[in-house]
This record gives sequence, structure tokens and C-alpha cells, in this order.
Amino acid sequence: LDAVEKLPQPDYDARMLKASILRQTGQAEEAEKLKDKVKSVRGLQLLPIYIRSYPEKEIAGHIIGYVGSKGKLPTGPINHMDPLWEQVEGRAGLEKEFNKNLTGTPGVWRLMFDEDGNKILDELQIRPKPGGAVVTTLNLKWQKDAERILSRGKRRGAMVVLDCVTGEVLVMASTPSYDPNMFIPNISQKDYDALRNDPAGPLGARAFQGRYPPASTFKVLTVASALRNNKITENTLVYCPASVTIGNHVSNNPFMYQMGLKLGAEALMDTARAFGLGERTGLPIPDDPGLVPTSDYMIRNYKRDFMSGDAANLSIGQGTLLVTPLQVAHMMSGVANGYLPRLQLIKQIQDGNANVVYAPKP
Repeated sequence: LDAVEKLPQPDYDARMLKASILRQTGQAEEAEKLKDKVKSVRGLQLLPIYIRSYPEKEIAGHIIGYVGSKGKLPTGPINHMDPLWEQVEGRAGLEKEFNKNLTGTPGVWRLMFDEDGNKILDELQIRPKPGGAVVTTLNLKWQKDAERILSRGKRRGAMVVLDCVTGEVLVMASTPSYDPNMFIPNISQKDYDALRNDPAGPLGARAFQGRYPPASTFKVLTVASALRNNKITENTLVYCPASVTIGNHVSNNPFMYQMGLKLGAEALMDTARAFGLGERTGLPIPDDPGLVPTSDYMIRNYKRDFMSGDAANLSIGQGTLLVTPLQVAHMMSGVANGYLPRLQLIKQIQDGNANVVYAPKP
């Protein structure tokens, strides 16, 4: 909103009032319809501005993240180099991690008025420059399929698909999700509270932030640890009765329990760490490191060291061991390869002219 007003004083004072967004429009056609109405209001002007738009809505919402206002505009007359409208910055996900790459450079538009309020200068001094682009490794069709399947019946879940050779993340879906468009130009407190207080947890990314016991997926590492520590070979015969009793607990996982007892919890957890568990994956997202317990952790939290029952429990992926779905997929890619690939979520980063400025190597 550009307003030039002659104030009722002996010497007229021409002032510019702060620009305010009175209404958001997303279509040029709608702006055309408003032109005639705008002309009839003194000081009102239509200006095109850049705002975020997420055409796929909830798809990969947790990965993309969202933006928020950098701060309200100050009130009063416009000073030199003041912004004319509120600007946004990344607050979560890739929007936050690559905020600098995605943010363009504002232009400078200079207006000057004489003492009678007549415009004497109106020119664009510096052209704005658009921000760059971040290209992910996600397969859009697969990502859509995964989120559609997971959301059937409003279920809560996660799915991760990796290229186990290159380490590229092809699918990383979490349901329920949220639509980043809700944060454009800014989200109301009511809508944000509804997301934050939803018992289904739509703001949480289950695929890379949810911590769960790995359960039977961990049995692969129990066998790997037993082989690595020479407790068995490919020719070892192990007696497996119908069940094994440890203390007051009975289990029908006799092989795994025996391997856990032979190894001990420390050796088992060392193997878990070798497969990337217990630490962040290195992706440019706020993923959870999970929890791979140590003796110090047990003493600090349970006032005791590891016991045989802990080793048996950990051998089947239970107990204090916690992982994310992303970590389990990464772990399995290491099993498939014999080496643990470095995970990749970014295929390339481009500048505003579509020049590739970063492309990771597998």
C-alpha cells in the first residue's frame, strides 16, 4: 500500500506509509479483475511479490519443511532500504537447511517526492534476483504412492526406500503429514495449535524422527555380530530347543538369545554402531540419532551395568535400543552391500540461473 499524503500543516510534508498486504491473491487473473477497483482508491497499488507455493501439498511435507515470517514491518514512514513487505525464512526441513540457497536478493526501488508531494523519481535501481533450487533424490511417484498407502484409514506409519548402492533416498514418507501451504504467508495460532496438539502428531516425521525398538529387524545384526566376533562360523551347529528361559522370562528365540549371551551386550552394541545406529545419518534434515546404550548409559539411568538379560533382550531388538525407520533402512543397505553407503537426499543445488553449484558424489 503506497500512500503519499499532504499533511494539513503550513509547510506540506509528503510521507510514505509502510506497505501492507491487504489481501493475498495467487492468480494473475484475479489481480486483473481487481485493477479497476484499485485505481479508484488513492494510494492503493497492486504489486507482484514472490511467495512460497507447494503444488504437491502434503507430499514430503516433513522433508520440505515450512517457512515463517522474519519479523513484522516497523510502523511509521518508510526509510531508505526498508523492506516493503514481510519476508520469510526457513523454519524446518530443507527450507531451513538451505534457506540461504533458496532465498533470492531483494531489488531496490527508489521513490522521491518534492515538498509539494509531486513524484520526482520512480525507478528500479537494483533488479531482484531469484533464489536457487534444491533438487532432491526422491522419486515423486513412489513418494506419492507410499504416502497414499500409509494414509489409508488415517493410519500412522512410515516408509523408507533407499538405493543401497548409491545411498540415495528414494522414498521417505511419514503419515499423517501436513500441508506447508498452511504457513503461507503465515499460519494462524489456531491452525498451528491444532497441528501441534493433534494426537496423531502430524508435525513429527516418523520416518526419520520417530524412535522405535528395531525388533526382529535387528536379528540380522545379531548374526553379523556373532560372525564378526568369531562366536560362530557358517558351519557352526547350534542347539535350538523350543524355548530358552533366562531368569523368570521364557523366549522362543533360542538361537538369538544364545548369540546374545555369547556376545554380551557391549559387543552387540558395538556392531550396531558399526552399522550406523545411535548416530545421525548425515542427511541435511533434523533426523534423530536413536539410542544405542552403553555401560555408562545403563549405570547412569538404571544404576547398574549390562546384565545377561539385557544381552538376550537386545539380541532380538528389544530393551533400551531405539532406532528410526531411516536407520533401519540404512542398516539393511549395509547388509546388502557389505559396506555402509553415505546417504544422499540432495541430487544437486542450482543457483538462480539454473547453474549447478553442488552435486554430491556417492
